[in-house]
Amino acid sequence: MTTSAAALRAAIYDRVSKDRRGDSRSVGEQNADNRAAVAANGWKLVEEYKDNDRSASRFAIKAREEWPRLVADLEAGRFGVLVLWEPSRGSRDLTVWSTLLDTCRERGVLIHITSHGRTYDPRNARDWRSLAEDGVDSGYESEKTRSRVLRAAASTAQNGKPWGVCPYGYLRQYDPQTRALVSQDPHPEHAPIVREIITRLANAEPISRVAKDLNAREIPSPRGKKWSTFIVRRTATSPTYIAKRTHNGEIHDATWPALVDEVTFYAAVRILSDPRRKMVPNDPAHHAVRPGRQVHLLSHLAECGKCGSPLAARFTKSMDHWSYYCHARTGGSVSKGGCASTGKEWLEEPIIFLTMARLSQPDAYQLFAGGDDAAVEAAEAEAMALEANLEDWMTKAENGEVSAAAYGRIETRLLPQIKAARQRAQDARVPLALRELLEPGVDVVYRWESLSLGGQREVLRAVYQRIALDPSKIRGGGQRGLNWTRVRVLPVGSEEWITLPPRTEAMPS
Repeated sequence: MTTSAAALRAAIYDRVSKDRRGDSRSVGEQNADNRAAVAANGWKLVEEYKDNDRSASRFAIKAREEWPRLVADLEAGRFGVLVLWEPSRGSRDLTVWSTLLDTCRERGVLIHITSHGRTYDPRNARDWRSLAEDGVDSGYESEKTRSRVLRAAASTAQNGKPWGVCPYGYLRQYDPQTRALVSQDPHPEHAPIVREIITRLANAEPISRVAKDLNAREIPSPRGKKWSTFIVRRTATSPTYIAKRTHNGEIHDATWPALVDEVTFYAAVRILSDPRRKMVPNDPAHHAVRPGRQVHLLSHLAECGKCGSPLAARFTKSMDHWSYYCHARTGGSVSKGGCASTGKEWLEEPIIFLTMARLSQPDAYQLFAGGDDAAVEAAEAEAMALEANLEDWMTKAENGEVSAAAYGRIETRLLPQIKAARQRAQDARVPLALRELLEPGVDVVYRWESLSLGGQREVLRAVYQRIALDPSKIRGGGQRGLNWTRVRVLPVGSEEWITLPPRTEAMPS
């Protein structure tokens, strides 16, 4: 199309980067001025394009929805003059702006800049130069803005001040006159939900059960929708709630108040990052052990004393009772050399009895609940810093600042470091359920019975490295349902197995 063939056909493009008032007024003001320019020049308005709350810099995250349509119509020759309020409305990306100028020059399309009060012809060298210089200036301003934002973000992080969107669980107070941020305080309704989530997970409650309960109570998630296990996990593992800020792989103390104490927070993180939660194909030691599926105390926690496979639970209708059996057992009976099995209550009884006896000893608190909090904090800080660094690289990859291949190499390097740091924290940390069980003056048996099943399992993991049930013909023989000598445990910190003595009447009721 030539300019003369469509001299009266005009198209308007309006755009604003941030519509802070949410009423599109800035775009509306641009449009009013642009329409007035079209009328004043006697052009016929054939199309309008509007991109509200969309950036046009090379750092933009959200795509401009109307811009591709404008370019397609330009190439199709639908108009002969493009009306912009100012050059930066078209683009702050020099490459995009240059491409637009080239296309308009090839198509003979004029560019009218309303704020200049002038119509440019890109085929004219002087006009092209003016528009090109405007594009350079717009790109330069974008780069300077980006640098200021990054410096401000770094400074804010180092000072522990809030940044970005207000996190769930908090609300922000602003000066009524200057609108400057005054403080970030616990939200009266949302903060208790955050505390509840982290505390319940710290006590080994299944994450799926927590999500279902929140939805059953019709408590909306941070985005106003239903809770998923992903949202619950993200909430429970955010260092924001222990008053920490992460930025470029570094952790800073924040100025806002914590919603939970660090012991509870790290207890939740420990459980959620426990490698034993993972499903590993063809590995019986990591088969179906997710907390949401836990309904028996020793299922996939105790093992067969003969082959080492985990014990699973099953219900036998003919005998009307539950039993534990070797998961690798394929039907061979005990009498014929098969692996171990026994009644559910029979196996749980000696383990609980032995555990209560051990935890009731005077040295139990010092032995089990002391932990190494400094080592835990250091390892968790390292893991969070590495994860923050990886997240920053992910953002850069999403924005096109680094290639997918480069991000892949960085991820391959950082993931093993994150895993190693989490494992060090795991090794040094004491489960919250065990800490509470061993508080001075607490009735151990009463507190044990009040724990959730997940909490009881966490206690057993903290006290024993392994729990084994031997087949009846390997150890002791006879009276299968009463012989405690078939049960062995390997305490944490020990290299020697302990075989339980024969069952006695001196058992807790």
